[in-house]
Amino acid sequence: MELTKMLKMVGLTDTLHKIEKYNAATLNADQMQYYLEFIVGDIIEIPILLGGFYGMRRSECVGIRESQLDFRHKFFQANHTVTKAVIDKKKIYIPSDKLKTDLSNRTYPLIP
Repeated sequence: MELTKMLKMVGLTDTLHKIEKYNAATLNADQMQYYLEFIVGDIIEIPILLGGFYGMRRSECVGIRESQLDFRHKFFQANHTVTKAVIDKKKIYIPSDKLKTDLSNRTYPLIP
């Protein structure tokens, strides 16, 4: 029996909603330049640069550790994340070595 029919039988069809696909906003070159000038020296400068240049997810940018940088071979690995959660009305940050997908475990060249 298909799921919709089963839910209809128990009166749960009204709770089903179409899941909307996430559509990320992007910046054009002028907007990115303005943004980069605006954040110079701020604590979020490095994560923003990583996200802008490499297309990394926010949690991957924040999760970069010094041990992941290899200056001799000029690359770094993104294999750690930090996510935020709210538990009992308190924000906590959760470090993890589990990435969103297996393909997220990537090696990037260091841009000079």
